[in-house]
Amino acid sequence: MFYEGKELDSALYYQLKAYKADTSNAFMAYNNLLGIYVNKHQLSKARVAEREVTKRLSQFDADDYLMYLENKIAFAIVRGDNKKAQSSFEEYVQKKKEREENENRKAANEISSLYKTVQKDQQIGALNKNIDKITGQLELNRLWLAVIILFSGLLFAMILLLVLDRRRKELITENKQVSDLNIKLELEQRLLRSQMDPHFIFNCLASIRALVRQEKTQETLTYLDHFSVLMREKLTAGKQRNIDLKSEVEFLENYLKLQQIRIPGKFDYVFELDNEVANMFDEIEIPAMLLQPFIENSILHGFKNISYKGHIHVSMAINNEILKIIINDNGVGLDTTEKPTHTSRATQIVTERIQYLQTEGLGEASLSMNSQVDAPGTIVTLRIPV
Repeated sequence: MFYEGKELDSALYYQLKAYKADTSNAFMAYNNLLGIYVNKHQLSKARVAEREVTKRLSQFDADDYLMYLENKIAFAIVRGDNKKAQSSFEEYVQKKKEREENENRKAANEISSLYKTVQKDQQIGALNKNIDKITGQLELNRLWLAVIILFSGLLFAMILLLVLDRRRKELITENKQVSDLNIKLELEQRLLRSQMDPHFIFNCLASIRALVRQEKTQETLTYLDHFSVLMREKLTAGKQRNIDLKSEVEFLENYLKLQQIRIPGKFDYVFELDNEVANMFDEIEIPAMLLQPFIENSILHGFKNISYKGHIHVSMAINNEILKIIINDNGVGLDTTEKPTHTSRATQIVTERIQYLQTEGLGEASLSMNSQVDAPGTIVTLRIPV
């Protein structure tokens, strides 16, 4: 607006300000500055602007280039360079002619494209009619397909319901069988535990009788105190199928103390727990009264006829969710033990309990008893999933 109104100072001010705000179109900015400087007869600045425009000739379009040629002609006239003005004018005429030819060519192409578009529209109209006809047929086919799918779905649903109902009845029957089996196994486990109780009490009473016969009054009273604590613990845990490992070890230690009172100086014992067992001592559960018969075997049979001090070592470790309990003694070993007694019956009961654990799905439960290979004594290994 300022340039057309010959307000060149304002035009120059706003052109410079516009260029600082947006340098992306430097060609047009310097081209405009060239025209302004030429009109203001600031030839040195016009020469700088012309050089900057020349550097950016690759950025122009046809209209911009014609404007550049106009400024270039005016600049040559102002400088008095008529020869350059003449050559620039000839280039201007040539470029303008080329531009008009390009415009005419584009117009012809557009008319041709328009004609082709009209033809295509006519073809599309005919195709649309065919599409409408085909669409109607497809809609009818879809309707029939929907009816067939609906009927098939209803038939499939009826068949599926019949199959699921049959499977539900089979699962009810299987669950009842499993429940009955669990009840049977639970009763058998309780029966085995109940067989352990009188056996244990009988042995303790036999020990008390032995102390009374020896007239060891203080030892008898101490033994009875420990025995009463032991029986209280048994009555508390009597209704529980399993017991936490901490309570089981405390029970065993109490029992071992009773036996040390009965036969003082005959043996010592130690419990060794790995870190994982120690950290979960009161969380790990095992069947109650599972370890006591083996400890009892060591004391009553393994240490019966030895001349040296007996030792019981109980170690517990967990590996891959299997609790491994090893009971070692330095007694006479299995090969020289006496013939089966009530204690060996207790061992047999524990073996049957392990078998019931396997029946209940704990197939990795196991028990092994062997004599030591390179030393006197017996080694019992129990593996219980936890």
